Amino acid sequence: MNIGQRIAQARGFNRLTQGQLADALSVTVQTVSNWERGRRMPDADSIRQLCVIMHISADWLLGLSDEAGLK
Repeated sequence: MNIGQRIAQARGFNRLTQGQLADALSVTVQTVSNWERGRRMPDADSIRQLCVIMHISADWLLGLSDEAGLK
């Protein structure tokens, strides 16, 4: 599973739309969509924010761990 698939999975677990996640991150819906489709990669600050907002570990998001840390 790649980072985009993990973002989509965590977003679904947290019951967030792409729009809600985009608003929380102060990015566009298109940005979130591009991440989830693998067209773009989030920068380091966005990765940190994704982890905080969706209660996931950076290691899981980056594919370094199978332990999501989802709460």
